[in-house]
Amino acid sequence: QAEFVGYDSASSTGASVANRDAVRSYVRNISGTPENDVTLLNSMRFGQIPCRLINTLYPDTVTKLHDARSTFATLENLAAYSAGLALRGIERKALFRPLEFANSTPRGAEMFVRNLVRLAIIASGTLR
Repeated sequence: QAEFVGYDSASSTGASVANRDAVRSYVRNISGTPENDVTLLNSMRFGQIPCRLINTLYPDTVTKLHDARSTFATLENLAAYSAGLALRGIERKALFRPLEFANSTPRGAEMFVRNLVRLAIIASGTLR
């Protein structure tokens, strides 16, 4: 299972499991993704869900969303999401790399989930 595993150094601890569950729940609640989607992280690799998520939190952040699941559409969606994260205050050097995430690399998944957590914190108003 590649879903939200390994995004922090203590991924085997109970606290980490709770954090992964919290991230899954947050994404599902904000994006409207069905609760029974057991491969949420893999579904997010196409970029539509992250773009919808950031547009729900901050309308019109991503102005062009590709519904196709081609390599081009995927990278365009993920790049637009990444640009939206930068607009919300996540430093460019801390952003995930769309190609790494789309290719399912461990670093890509780790950075992507870290960015999701950071976005959730920013959107909740606890970090400015």
